[in-house]
Formats: sequence, structure tokens, C-alpha cells
Amino acid sequence: MSYTPTEWKAGDTVTSAKLNKLEQGVASSGGTDILFVTATYDDVEQTYTLNKTWTEIYNANVAIITFTDTDMKGIALVTEIEHTGEGYAVQDVNGTTYIADSANGYPASDGGK
Repeated sequence: MSYTPTEWKAGDTVTSAKLNKLEQGVASSGGTDILFVTATYDDVEQTYTLNKTWTEIYNANVAIITFTDTDMKGIALVTEIEHTGEGYAVQDVNGTTYIADSANGYPASDGGK
């Protein structure tokens, strides 16, 4: 059965029935709805390494990368996930590509952000 979203209008009352409908829709979605991935910066290597494996990111419906270093803090939506000749690639909306050697590896960028 597919989920039909509630079309909320100003002044609508939030009820337990409507919240339970939302909960059931999320529970039956069949996958991770939003996966938050942390990119940890290595000052020496000047790379970011993701804290989720390529497979975990691939299996998510939506993945968002959060990153922090000494100069900036931000988020980036994952826009592409693929297995290429270079390895297992994850690319974000900023154009940063993270590569892992295997599907169970943790992708890392090839240089500063």
C-alpha cells in the first residue's frame, strides 16, 4: 500500500490519528528515509572521510553529508552514488567525490573541500 501524504492547511489540528498515519508511512517505506553522514576532516591529509560505508549510503533514499573543519561548517546533499573503475564513488552537490575501495569501505575525498 502506498502512502498518501496529508495536505495540511493553516489552522488544521494535529491529531494522534494523523501522526500515527505518518509513523506508519515512514515505517513501511522499505528503506532508510534520510541518512545523515558525517565527513571528518584530516588536516594532515587534507581529506574528508565519511562515517558510513558506500553500501549504507547507496541503500538510503536520501543522504546528507555534514562536515566541519577549521574554516567552515556545512551540509551537502549526495547527488550520485556509483561503482566505477576508480572504485565505489559518492558525489555531493558541491562536486566533491568520495571514493572507497570496496562496497563496505568508508569513502574519502582526494583532497581539500
